[in-house]
Amino acid sequence: DFSSLSIIFQEMHSLNQVDLTGCEEINPCEITPFHNNGLERFSSIKISTGEDFVKKTTQKNHEVKKQMLDDVEVCTEEITSTKSIEDFKRFDMRVGTITTAILNKKARVPAYKLEIDFGNEVGLKTSSAQLTRNYAPEDLIGKKIIGVVNLEPKKIAGVKSEVLVLGSLSDEAGTFLLAPDATAENGLKIG
Repeated sequence: DFSSLSIIFQEMHSLNQVDLTGCEEINPCEITPFHNNGLERFSSIKISTGEDFVKKTTQKNHEVKKQMLDDVEVCTEEITSTKSIEDFKRFDMRVGTITTAILNKKARVPAYKLEIDFGNEVGLKTSSAQLTRNYAPEDLIGKKIIGVVNLEPKKIAGVKSEVLVLGSLSDEAGTFLLAPDATAENGLKIG
């Protein structure tokens, strides 16, 4: 994923760990498999956005760049590797019902402060959720959702967010909530 690589390399460049001056452009598709025999050709990398390019510079940076590519390959393997069912079970996902939805005026990106009832065992929890693009506050009241209830609370624009409300994400269309059937009881575990 070149957008992820872009962040890594831009950070390293900003920390002066990589000299990216005097580069000539090379198509990024040439290195995507990360074959060792092809890495020697690249002595530095700079990736920006969308249709990015891998850049080649002087030999003095060769070892640093090769190590960067090796590190990215390891990172990519970790992201794409399969996880066990035990990894999945670490997340306590529950059915809840939104009881309150108020626009959080302190949020940089428009968001609602939600109060969600997760039943007797978990109780009432608060969340900050960027749902304003597809939902009005009155549309959210009484809506069944699925939330991760065992994550560390996080302060977001003045709201103590205790729950991660699950949804599908789209840059173009915004966020759409994942929801169980209307008859699912608050507090039921997802698994």
